[in-house]
Amino acid sequence: MKKQLKVEKNILRLSNREPFLVPDDLSFVIENTAYDLSNAFITLQNGDKKAHFKVSREFAIPADLLFAGILNFQIDIYYKGERIKRLVGAPLQIVETNDRIEIFDILTNIEERLSELEKIHEII
Repeated sequence: MKKQLKVEKNILRLSNREPFLVPDDLSFVIENTAYDLSNAFITLQNGDKKAHFKVSREFAIPADLLFAGILNFQIDIYYKGERIKRLVGAPLQIVETNDRIEIFDILTNIEERLSELEKIHEII
């Protein structure tokens, strides 16, 4: 399965922020970024497990990182050996239930909760 990521102010976020079931193989595609990713590297981490590799517009999430926890990631873009840009991924919550694994965009959850609090505050 391929999921789209888009850049919003140096943050990589899922284009479709609805929770989804984790398939056997999961890839992300970075859409419409003006950045040259020909010399970019990604760091992924979930708990103590970490992966670091060269990345382009599309990359696969290693299966050993798809377990219950929080998947954090960042992409560092280099030019002539120096990092010139860092894109940070919005953390993804991975939840395991009896027979499936789901992924949630943590920032979407926080935004929804904040919106509810603002509505309550307006009423008071």
